[in-house]
Amino acid sequence: MMRLLWGMFLACLSTATAFAAGDLDNPFDIEADTLEVLQEEGIATFAGHVVAKQEDLTLRCDKLTLRTSRAEVKAIDHVVAEGHVYFTWNKDEAEGDHAVYDLTKQHITLTGQVRLKRDGNVLTGTKLTYDLPTGKVRLVNSGSNGRVKATIVPGQGLN
Repeated sequence: MMRLLWGMFLACLSTATAFAAGDLDNPFDIEADTLEVLQEEGIATFAGHVVAKQEDLTLRCDKLTLRTSRAEVKAIDHVVAEGHVYFTWNKDEAEGDHAVYDLTKQHITLTGQVRLKRDGNVLTGTKLTYDLPTGKVRLVNSGSNGRVKATIVPGQGLN
């Protein structure tokens, strides 16, 4: 039983690394008030003031859930961040209320009050989807005015 728990924990760390930066060679640290592992369901949940870090990347949220496929304990297929989700990496920042990373589809969805910031440029909406294989990003606003907002600093572009 202890071996399965340790395997699940190591799988959580390696998946969080892949999720965050695609770098399996560097350590990834996760701190939270609690960690609950449901071995039979293949779920690990970090809750309360979650901070996950690897080199220049930091993820903060209220709750971080990692789910494995049932076929193989080490194969994480979903990562979910909930509540006050905030990413920083290099000069980039992203925030929202909820984020889901589907590792099978290699697809990230950030929802809620979504805000992206880089070099003074700010994009806001209610749902961001990012298809990792194609690099396609889509931002929509399903709020009362249904429009996304962009503040672009001259000379900075959108890169």
